Amino acid sequence: MIALSRLLSILHIAICLPFCWLAGITHELKQYNDWGPMSMSHVIDTLHDKMSELSTSPHLIEDENFMMNIFSEYLGEIVPFREYWEVTFEKEKMSVVARCRKDGTKVVHMARLRMELFSPASLTNMRTS
Repeated sequence: MIALSRLLSILHIAICLPFCWLAGITHELKQYNDWGPMSMSHVIDTLHDKMSELSTSPHLIEDENFMMNIFSEYLGEIVPFREYWEVTFEKEKMSVVARCRKDGTKVVHMARLRMELFSPASLTNMRTS
């Protein structure tokens, strides 16, 4: 169950979050290379190509560089997408919800999740590789 949770979490942050963002806001991106609903077909083609590559080399699921760059070609093309990506994985800080952190420390939760998924520090997560 832990291995499945880790696998699904990798798929969620690497594929679901960026794909849903692009699909959900695509109607507001016309000024970026005439981006529009039909542009999502290119995103689907990109996803298909990457998933085909993943199916022939399943070990790539643990390769952070491969997984987190599935939609990288759109980061340079669509400025709001790059901003979303940076905020989500580099800047968005939230208060730590833990009894041991009474100092009000803030952390970037998605960055910590990403780190644990691809470079696990927890012995339990290491055993899921």
